[in-house]
Amino acid sequence: MKYRLACFALAAVLVASWQTPVVSAADAADDLLDPEAAFRFTARLAGPHLVEIRYLIADGYYMYRDKFRFSASPETVTLGTPDLPPGQVKHDEFFGRVETYRRDVLIRIPVSATSKGFRLTVISQGCADVGVCYTPLTQSARLMSGLPPGNERPPGLLERLRRLMPGAAWAVPVPDAGRDVQTY
Repeated sequence: MKYRLACFALAAVLVASWQTPVVSAADAADDLLDPEAAFRFTARLAGPHLVEIRYLIADGYYMYRDKFRFSASPETVTLGTPDLPPGQVKHDEFFGRVETYRRDVLIRIPVSATSKGFRLTVISQGCADVGVCYTPLTQSARLMSGLPPGNERPPGLLERLRRLMPGAAWAVPVPDAGRDVQTY
């Protein structure tokens, strides 16, 4: 009786395993996102001397903190030390103890920008939870300061209007001057 019960249990396990889908590494690779979709890159000037780089990381993917590299061109633009937030500590079978980012990461870098703008290039590396890692990914963005040469502040509304309509007279109340106006 015990023998029949054991055979029945074994048969039930075998039937259940035939119905359970088996996902191979090749099948998982077919479902992987393109690296640009898995690790969405944006960059912007957050101020005249600060770059913000953001990655939106797809569910089921992560990026390595220590695999980021940054450069700018032309060579007259200098990048400072990146401010990388702490990551989640993980033991990686290939790299050992590493810090990773999931969902998103915001990186800030001081920069000596020029009014002509510059190209920021970022190299990063990430993986999918299914055990597949991407080759290092190079992404870049052209950043413009929007500031006229020699200015450290953005042009005001009046200055922008004068540029749009040269020759027009613009009257602006002068603070603490009663009804006097100043014409530009």
